Amino acid sequence: MASKFHLAALAFMLVACQSNSAEQDAMRQVLTTYPTESAALLQTMQAQRIQADATIQAADSDGQRYRDYTSLILATVRANQVPTPSERLAVVEGGAMSLEMLNITDDQMRFMQIGMAGYVNPSDDCFETHQQYYTQANTRIIYMTALAINLKAGTNFTVNWLYNRQRVFQSSWTAPRDELRRCIAIPMRSSDVTFQAGSWTAELLVNGRAEASASFEIRN
Repeated sequence: MASKFHLAALAFMLVACQSNSAEQDAMRQVLTTYPTESAALLQTMQAQRIQADATIQAADSDGQRYRDYTSLILATVRANQVPTPSERLAVVEGGAMSLEMLNITDDQMRFMQIGMAGYVNPSDDCFETHQQYYTQANTRIIYMTALAINLKAGTNFTVNWLYNRQRVFQSSWTAPRDELRRCIAIPMRSSDVTFQAGSWTAELLVNGRAEASASFEIRN
């Protein structure tokens, strides 16, 4: 009777050991899959990151192409721009900054937004848009413009107009009074000099000292 009991106990222990061994084998199989799944997950994440980077680069490329195309269209519009109010609205870029946007607290005279324009507001000489290209047939006047801050009375502005690096005309203006904000527009007219096709440069001098220069082009 005792031997039967011992045999039964031994059999139970063997079954239990076999059960534990099976569970351990199953656990080992699960654990061995972790590195493989982790590697697969890492590869998936890397692939997604590469795809995201490619998408961003493609978007940047498309954005750059759009900006280049927009610049080309804007240059074409300006090259054929007739100085009429309706066509000027096509290239408005904000114009001269308002007094509220400027820092005038330091009382220092300085000049901003220097550039070329084919039209200025007659009431205040402020430009609506800077312009680089002009046509002989439609251009009667070209301005060198600037925005002066804390302008002092008696300040002299002179513009040397150069065609193919040779000065062909000079124009000037002197500030009659102190002003916190003043738009400057110094003209060159077709009655002053022949608007020949080619490359031009306007050099701005303030009280005889070079302040800035801007290039522009007149086309046939």
